[in-house]
Amino acid sequence: MRRHGFQLPLDPHQVGAIILCSTLTACCYALQLPFVDGLAARIVLVVIYTILAVFVLGLFIYCGITDSADPGLRDSFYDGEFYCSMCQASVGKTSKHCRACDKCVEGFDHHCKWLNNCVGSKTYKQFFWLVCTTVAMLTTQLAWALWQFIISFVDKA
Repeated sequence: MRRHGFQLPLDPHQVGAIILCSTLTACCYALQLPFVDGLAARIVLVVIYTILAVFVLGLFIYCGITDSADPGLRDSFYDGEFYCSMCQASVGKTSKHCRACDKCVEGFDHHCKWLNNCVGSKTYKQFFWLVCTTVAMLTTQLAWALWQFIISFVDKA
């Protein structure tokens, strides 16, 4: 039974997500930052992007290390409404068995290959914010790159 998303073996999707996000973040600082004109613009962009990157990293770690198993799997005195024959334990009404993690997850939504962990009632809000901050971070990076691309042609005119 998998307890958290960083337990070996890691999923190839998870490793790919870590490598891709790390590479995009490093490229942003190394390749985009030096070309920003003006100290104020550079500081604002670095602060916004760094805050988003820290939130993405923190939420990724939180969602990955959280054990979203049903309480019936940890507490032998738990009297759930249903019985899971795979886990051989009493589980709650909203629990479903995840084949990838081999455990029942309370409020099961899906097994995320990118986190290598289940998204359930314990991690759903954090997973939602992880997706939102990741989109915000990538949108900021794309807008930053487009702005620099447009400025490079405007300055030559």
